[in-house]
Amino acid sequence: MAKKTNNVEDILKNIDYNRLILTVIPLLQPFIIFGAWLTFARMNTKASIVSKFIAIAEPIPTIDLNLPKPVVLASLFDFTEDFIEIVNKVIANTIDVPGDMKKSIDNDIRIMREQAEKVTDPITDVIDALDLFVRTGKFKPERRESAVRRES
Repeated sequence: MAKKTNNVEDILKNIDYNRLILTVIPLLQPFIIFGAWLTFARMNTKASIVSKFIAIAEPIPTIDLNLPKPVVLASLFDFTEDFIEIVNKVIANTIDVPGDMKKSIDNDIRIMREQAEKVTDPITDVIDALDLFVRTGKFKPERRESAVRRES
């Protein structure tokens, strides 16, 4: 009868690390692409411009740039700060906004800024943004006419 060993060194010697790495890399690949594109877009001005173009063009249903999802998400994340500045300028220059609506918009922007200050990494920012939309009730998907069943 073979002797049973619980020695950690013997167990670690029998692990095939090549298989472990080949299993883990496809799981981490989207996060690596997201982080690499976000870092590159923040370091290089031309990449930042391309990132803004991607953030504007990709959500449009008729335009498909065939980019990996992590690149699109990183572009959207990179564009959020600039988008908040643009919204502030539009609100400041708009004259005919009712007072209640302007207060609501200012409050939403204040909440977004508070959330952005707390962010330590991109993944938690995305999670916090989704949580913010769910908590405030501002995220309500629109229903399309073609998707709604018509009763006769």
